[in-house]
Amino acid sequence: MDSTSDDFDACAAVAFENIALEHLRQLEKYENLTAPSVVHSQEDKLKELLAWTRESHAGIAKGIENGVYGGPGPDSPLMEENALVALMESAAMYLRDDRRLVEAVEAFQRGDKALALSLHKASTRDIEMLADMWGMKFVQICDLVDRSADDAYVVGPFCGSFIPKRGGIDHLPLSLFMGVAFKGTSTTVEALINDLLSLVKMKPPSHHLYGQNVAAGFYIPTFHSYFSGKVPPPYELIMKAIKEIEEMPTRLPVNLLPVHLTGHSLGAAYATLCFAQLTHNGSIKAGDLYTFGSPRVAFSGLPPRLSRNLKGGSAYRLVVPGDPIPRYPISWRGTVDKYTHVNTLYHLSASKPPVKRPSEIGNAPSLPGWPEFPLPWPPSHFISTYYDRLRYAPSVTAAVDSSDLCAQQLEKAVTRLGGDIEFNIAAEVANEQTIDAGSSADYPHTVTGTLVLNVYDHCVRGTITTDLVVGEIVGRCEASSEGASSITCPVKVASRPVKELQSRLTVFNLSSESAQMHFIDTETGPIAIVDFEKGSPPGMEKLAGTCTWSVDGAYLDYYV
Repeated sequence: MDSTSDDFDACAAVAFENIALEHLRQLEKYENLTAPSVVHSQEDKLKELLAWTRESHAGIAKGIENGVYGGPGPDSPLMEENALVALMESAAMYLRDDRRLVEAVEAFQRGDKALALSLHKASTRDIEMLADMWGMKFVQICDLVDRSADDAYVVGPFCGSFIPKRGGIDHLPLSLFMGVAFKGTSTTVEALINDLLSLVKMKPPSHHLYGQNVAAGFYIPTFHSYFSGKVPPPYELIMKAIKEIEEMPTRLPVNLLPVHLTGHSLGAAYATLCFAQLTHNGSIKAGDLYTFGSPRVAFSGLPPRLSRNLKGGSAYRLVVPGDPIPRYPISWRGTVDKYTHVNTLYHLSASKPPVKRPSEIGNAPSLPGWPEFPLPWPPSHFISTYYDRLRYAPSVTAAVDSSDLCAQQLEKAVTRLGGDIEFNIAAEVANEQTIDAGSSADYPHTVTGTLVLNVYDHCVRGTITTDLVVGEIVGRCEASSEGASSITCPVKVASRPVKELQSRLTVFNLSSESAQMHFIDTETGPIAIVDFEKGSPPGMEKLAGTCTWSVDGAYLDYYV
C-alpha cells in the first residue's frame, strides 16, 4: 500500500476511535441497559447479504463511483445503482450484535476502556466485513435509545457511517462521500413503542425541522437529550461524527463532503427527520435521502418546506406496492393537519423500472377510522423484497451484464495469480469429489489434487467438493493465458471425512502493483493476510477477485 493509503487508514482509525468513545459515553449513563430479542437469524441475514454482494457487485461499484449522489435536487431522477448501495447499507445495519454492545457499555462503566473499545468494534464485525467487501469502512455512531414497557432502556435502533476506502471498491477512483444509515425495526418491543408513540403530534422548537409538527415517536429518540442534558441528543452525536470524519486531513474540507442518509422501516423514519434537519441548519452538505418502506413521520407543514430547501440533493422514497407500513400513521377524516409523506415517491416493480408517483403534499389521505394493522407483516415490507426489486431493475441489471469489471478484464487476459494460499479449517462438507486425488485418500493422509475454475459468462467461477474433511489446504494458482477457459490451482488437502466445500472466484481489474488477500472467519475475525505482487507481463492485468468458502454454514471470505 502507498503512504497515502497508510495515512488515510491511520486518520480513519483515530477518527473512528473518537466516534466510538462518544458512543460509549452516550450509553454509559444507562444503568439498566438491555439488548432486544432478535426476530431474525443473524447468521441467515449475513449469508443473504453476502449473496447480494456477490450478485450485485457491479451495481454496488457503480453506485459508489457515483458517490451515491444523483445530482442537484430536488428533481434529479432516481439512479437505481445509488439506491442499491443505500439499500445495502440499510440492510447491513440489521447485523449488529446488540448483546456485544451492551457488554461494551458495561466494560466502559467499569473503567475498562480497552475492552470496551474492543467489544464495541466486535459488535459490528459483520457490518465492517461487508463494508470492506464493498470498498468502504464503517463505524457506528450512536443509539436512539428508548424506554420499554418494563422501564428498561433498550438499545436497538442506531445509526452508523459508511465512507469509501482509499482506492474504493475494485480500486476505482475514489469518490468522496459519506453515508449515514439507520437501523429499522427488528423487535416486537421497538414496534410496539413506536406504533404507539408515533400517533402523538409534537411541535419541535423553531430551530428543529422548521418548527413543524412531527410524530413524537420518531422525533423524541432522535432530538431529545437525556439525564438532564448530560447525554446529548443522538442528532448532535451524528453531526459531531460527520464533522470528525470530514476533518480528517486526507479528506475534503468541512461542508464539502456530500452526506446521504438511508434506512428501512423505522430506520427510514429516523433518516427522514435527520435529513430534513440537515437541510434546515445548513452546516453539512446534504446529498440524497434514500428510504425504503418508510412510515409517515410528519404532518402537512414539513414536507413542502423540505422540498423547497433541497438544493444539494434529492429525497427518494422507495416503496414496494402492497407494503402496508408506508400507509401508517394515517389521519382521521376531517383532520386539517394530516400526516403527510415527504417527496419523492417511487414504486418498485418486479418487471419494470421504478415509477415516479404523485406527491402527497396537499393531497394526504385520510380515513373515517383507524384501519386494522396487518400482522404478521407481509413479505412486501421485508428488505429482501426491496432488494429483489432493485436488483432486477433494468438499469442495475444492465450494469451487471454489460459493465461487469470481471468481464472487461478477462477480455484483456489475466496471466498469473502468484503466491501460496494457506489456511486451516475443520468442518463437514458434501460427498461429491471433483478434486483429482494424486495420492492415497486413506485417512488421515494428505492428498494432492487440482482445482479447476471454469470460465463462463465472462467470469471465473468454480467449485471444490471432496469427500475429505479439510484440515489444511495449501495451494498455488498458476497461469491463465489470454483466451484460456480455466485456471488451474494445484492443492494439498489434509484428509478427514467431509461433506461439502465450495469456492467462487470473480475476476476483475487490479491496477496497483501489489495487493493483499485477507482471510476472514465470521466467527473469529481475521485469520491471515497474504501479500501478492503484480508479476504480470507488460500490458497485462493481474488476476484479482473475491472468494467465499462456505463450510457447513460458516463463511470464510477472502478477497484480493
